[in-house]
Amino acid sequence: MKQVSRFAVAAVLAIVSLMFSTSLCAAQTVSLSCAANVGEMGVAYNSALVVSGGVAPYTFSISAGSLDPGLTLNPSTGAITGTPTTQASFNYTAKVVDSAGNTASVKCHLKIYVHVSIDCPKLNTGAIGEPYSVALPTYGGIPPFTYSIIAGALPPGLTLNSTTGVISGTPTTAGNFFYTAQVVDSVGAFYDLKCEIKIGQPITLACAKSTGQVGVAYGSSLVATGGVAPYTFSIISGSLPAGLTLNSSTGAITGTPTTSGIFNFTAQVVDSTGSAAGTTTAT
Repeated sequence: MKQVSRFAVAAVLAIVSLMFSTSLCAAQTVSLSCAANVGEMGVAYNSALVVSGGVAPYTFSISAGSLDPGLTLNPSTGAITGTPTTQASFNYTAKVVDSAGNTASVKCHLKIYVHVSIDCPKLNTGAIGEPYSVALPTYGGIPPFTYSIIAGALPPGLTLNSTTGVISGTPTTAGNFFYTAQVVDSVGAFYDLKCEIKIGQPITLACAKSTGQVGVAYGSSLVATGGVAPYTFSIISGSLPAGLTLNSSTGAITGTPTTSGIFNFTAQVVDSTGSAAGTTTAT
């Protein structure tokens, strides 16, 4: 009976010893993970290498490659902080050593983007009653972006999409409208810019001179006002007198008439937005 008890005690001691050994091995196993892999020029960066396992305290270092010149690694905490100065990609190998001498390494990548900015839309003219749609050109930064109007106002009838940066709608009021647009990217960097949109009156079309003479040079023009230049002119029904032609870009009707008579035609002008601007008939 005593012999069985001795065997039982020995077995328990062996199990405890194995558990302790396993626990010690687990505690000595150390691993390392990379810090955040994106940053932006001129914007404070704050991330850290993440260690698990091992025996604290730890010592961190860069064993190969390099960080952005504006960033530094805290060897005690693994924190990487500073303000990036270079638009580039950086490859580096981070290393950690724990107090028991266990080590781990990880290869990391850090991409630094140029600071976010926007530009005023090149299309900054519109007309009452004509659809308008244009995006704020965006450069650099780390998406997603958030757009807003922080000063001034868009023309009545137009709105800014805060996610896409598209200004769209149908203007209802003529005038020059000044606004300040802002973009903020995913790391909190922002950029402001003052812009202008000019809204004109609805487009109209006036006929050319209505009389001419056979054999005598004729020169007159369809006259477009309002809308958004440039314009495209055309004859959509009827015809000009023989010998005369319409310049589709200027609206000029020129040539030398060869036949007398009354000629009815309908002229049309379309502005740069692609909207049919209205028609008129000349006799």
